[in-house]
Amino acid sequence: MITTLIFDLDETLLYEEASVEATFETTCAHVHRRYGIDPEVMKGTVRSTSRALWRKGPVHDYCLAVGISSPEGLAGTFKGDDPNLKALHDWVPDFRWTSWTQALEKLGIDDEDFGRELANIFVRERRKRHIVFPETESVLKELHRIYRLAMITNGAPDVQLEKLNMPGLERFFNPVVVSGQIGISKPARYIFTYALNQMKIEPETAMMIGDNPVNDVQGAQQCGIKGVWLNRFGATCPEGIIPDVEINTLEELLLID
Repeated sequence: MITTLIFDLDETLLYEEASVEATFETTCAHVHRRYGIDPEVMKGTVRSTSRALWRKGPVHDYCLAVGISSPEGLAGTFKGDDPNLKALHDWVPDFRWTSWTQALEKLGIDDEDFGRELANIFVRERRKRHIVFPETESVLKELHRIYRLAMITNGAPDVQLEKLNMPGLERFFNPVVVSGQIGISKPARYIFTYALNQMKIEPETAMMIGDNPVNDVQGAQQCGIKGVWLNRFGATCPEGIIPDVEINTLEELLLID
């Protein structure tokens, strides 16, 4: 009998990519107003520039291991006691303004002060934008009456918890397991068994819901947890992965026995 539902966060409950895109668009509009640069050109340039710098960061291997990406580096603070998080916290201020300043330079603009201004604008605008899928809160309210709800999400603890807290979703979940807390991310078996041990439950009593067939479905299934694939956009499941259930919206969870 299923008594616990474990959720992914990004692209499952929150439309993370839309939130990031909106933040880039708003920030790059400032460049258009001041220098006439096409916002799409600026967006593509700063994205590629920041990715290249991110790969050269002091703890890039850690970021790969726990699932922290360059757009998160442009906005996150990375608080925590882990030495990797401390190193990231110390490094990202320079990473941010360098990303924006170098992107401007690639487009023929030499304005370091404006690069720093853009870095601050991006952080501020990103914190305003945590786009929640329309059905998320109502479905969680209903499920919370029936099941224990938990979460396993990849990323830095403070970044992921802020995404959860700002829209007021944290009240539904206990525990919230973030890969950055334990140094390893989905789909590794360990993060799922860690969550099960935290809850003191058996895998057959849990079901994992997420948008990523590899990270969420296959990762859960290797531990004996049922995997529900949330396929909002009609994607094709990778060969060899067979979800226990496939749904197109969170509302369909209310129909699962």
